[in-house]
Amino acid sequence: MRMSTLLAGGGFLIEAMPSTLEAITGAIRSLCHAMGIEDDAPDADREPSLQVVKSRFIEPGLLPESALALIARLRESAGSNGKPTEETAREIHMSARQIYEHAQLAISKTAFQ
Repeated sequence: MRMSTLLAGGGFLIEAMPSTLEAITGAIRSLCHAMGIEDDAPDADREPSLQVVKSRFIEPGLLPESALALIARLRESAGSNGKPTEETAREIHMSARQIYEHAQLAISKTAFQ
């Protein structure tokens, strides 16, 4: 998330999108691992499914409801559907930082259970 924040802070909002997706995906993978969840994306090249994110993290309250939409937007922006505007990229980045912080807190809570 640091690289994403550095790029976004330097005015490279659109260029920060791939590293933002990578940070959020890594945080979700770490949360899966910490909770012992086997997802349909076991290798590092695949992203945890939105279904797992919703059922295992959002519904129990570990991540906010906005996480699902954010992850979908990040994945869409990384695809071939075109690049977001700078304003949209700014909104996505700010939301991603919040989701990342929630994931870190959830991992910390899980570690002490």
